[in-house]
Amino acid sequence: MSDFQSPTPQQSIGFQFWKLHARWQREISTALAPFDITHTQFVILATLRWFQEQSVHPSQVQISRLTGIEKMTLSKAIRRLEALELVNRIKSNHDTRSVSVSLTESGQKMVPCVIHAVENIDAKLFGCIDTEKQLQLNALIHEINQKQ
Repeated sequence: MSDFQSPTPQQSIGFQFWKLHARWQREISTALAPFDITHTQFVILATLRWFQEQSVHPSQVQISRLTGIEKMTLSKAIRRLEALELVNRIKSNHDTRSVSVSLTESGQKMVPCVIHAVENIDAKLFGCIDTEKQLQLNALIHEINQKQ
């Protein structure tokens, strides 16, 4: 009797997801290396850009809630982005515990380039399946993420 629920690794959703995630992470890391930022830092920059497009000046808490990045990890990544002069942190006048984050001028210039680089990876990796299947995959992943 086997310890595994799936008869083969190819039939294990966890194993297949792990392989895809590892491949995706490698390609993303390679694409972001010239910009000297990590994938987590990219997610923060892209999230700031999204909030900016919505005319929202997000706090670190809002960024954490949207991205799922733990507060300590987020704080460290933002400090690094601040050292790279890509973001600014501004303490709230109303709540000393609240810190809003925004892109600097350098960040504004860099973000479109990194978004383009990452979206190219996504298009390359997921482009092997048709648009309808991509939408279905996204919906399934979103559903799983909502269950947490």
